[in-house]
Amino acid sequence: MGLSLLIVVLHYSGPEDTRECMASLGRQSYENFHTLVVENGAIEPLDPAFAAQFPAVEVLRLGENLGWSGGNNAGIRLAIERDYDAVCLLNNDTILPEHAVARLMETAEALGPCILNPAIESYGADETPQLDPTIPEPPGLVATPVPDRSGVFEVNTASGCCLIAHLSVFRRIGLIDERFFLLFEDADINRRAVAAGCHIYCDAGARIQHKESKSFGGRRAPIKTYYSVRNMLLYHEKHGANGRGWLAMLRHLPWTVWGVAEASGAQLRSWWGLLGWIVSKDLFARAVRMGVRDYLLRRFGRLNQRDALTLTPRRDAATLTPTPGMV
Repeated sequence: MGLSLLIVVLHYSGPEDTRECMASLGRQSYENFHTLVVENGAIEPLDPAFAAQFPAVEVLRLGENLGWSGGNNAGIRLAIERDYDAVCLLNNDTILPEHAVARLMETAEALGPCILNPAIESYGADETPQLDPTIPEPPGLVATPVPDRSGVFEVNTASGCCLIAHLSVFRRIGLIDERFFLLFEDADINRRAVAAGCHIYCDAGARIQHKESKSFGGRRAPIKTYYSVRNMLLYHEKHGANGRGWLAMLRHLPWTVWGVAEASGAQLRSWWGLLGWIVSKDLFARAVRMGVRDYLLRRFGRLNQRDALTLTPRRDAATLTPTPGMV
């Protein structure tokens, strides 16, 4: 029968994405799992037809947007209360082939308590996979093949878009740190799990597709930059011992900001040019300033609506769809 699994899918926006994800879960060959959709203060709630279309799917409606951290914590608590063996945190903008869950759960059972990812491909695009230990020198990924488990690698990182963990892992390390709200929470989980003696794996024999950052409106958005900068600083603070966190911040922040500036279209030739961009009216520069400000002021969790509006392009203001960071 295999390990019992609760699949937790956050829904904030994109009901068609959620339906496509549910349809892919409905085709899974693995049987011992239950799907919980957490309607996370959704700006596009699921309509009554959803229940008729997916009667086996349970919906938990939260009164406010608690972010990736808080929304998934609601699902993890339920998994612990119901005594499941494992939980899968799955983005609603993912699509799984029919044998993906079976393959992952077979691997999870063989490896014992751990954190496990499939290989993750970009949806509908010929791009570098988001997580794949089989490609030569994948960026930022250290991967070691697991003996006697073809296609399985021990890795140094995991992705929160499809993360499977034995419940014993969360019982050991605690729930997700809700200060992050969005971004860097999965990196924080990884570090805490490894510190507690758990291992992180990727099974490239299971491959899923991820549309990536649909709730932000795409990969690049000022509000995503805000959370990325603020939470990067918090992450290094948490995991830098004996002052090394501050050194890591000083090392990573300038290059992170340089990358944001270039991605926003700035033509940088020197660090003085970067400084000029930081104080400019560019929305991405404003997002960087706000991220550093809120880190220093210890303002974590969800960005308030007033500040979120200042990161919204004027062309979108009249028909604004609230972002994940808004109240």
